[in-house]
Amino acid sequence: MYQTEFEFMAGRPRPKYPERLFIGVFPGHETARAIDQFSRKFSRELGLTGSLLKVLRLHTSIAHVSDRKHLRSADAFAAELAANAVDIPPFELTFSRMGSFRGVPKRGRPLLHPLVLVADEGPVQKLYDVLGTNLRKFRFPIPEEYWPHLTLPYNEQFVPMRSIEPITLQIDEFALVHSELWLTKYNIIRRWKLH
Repeated sequence: MYQTEFEFMAGRPRPKYPERLFIGVFPGHETARAIDQFSRKFSRELGLTGSLLKVLRLHTSIAHVSDRKHLRSADAFAAELAANAVDIPPFELTFSRMGSFRGVPKRGRPLLHPLVLVADEGPVQKLYDVLGTNLRKFRFPIPEEYWPHLTLPYNEQFVPMRSIEPITLQIDEFALVHSELWLTKYNIIRRWKLH
């Protein structure tokens, strides 16, 4: 039997649709550790109180596929077909701004704002466009607009957007991920190398 709630959410059930599928890119181990140290330093300097994400969970989502009560093999299969059609070379993903996105109010919980690194426009947009076009063929509601970002902690404090010393990731693959919501657990279903 596995954990179904966080200690700080004792008594609260998992979301109605707790099984998420998304396609994302992950920084290499050393870059992820550097981002984590940057986030810790910045949070200390501003007195932010949110919990930092685990290093292994730092990522940039490319496309949200679905949220379901139970993981559906049909969703994963469609996402794999969409991903198989990607033909893009490796690229750099550069984050040059940081600040908070507005949080979404949730009944009975404090309003939390995600602190994010925001990426510059570049080849990541092409990856999004190709995956989005392919996923829409399977009737997944992929938005036309895309704001590539990497989430750090969630905080009650709102941090205005600001420029930072650029942080660059080398992206040579992307992955289909099953996220078990509120369990802070990611399961990589498949990876695709860029070429």
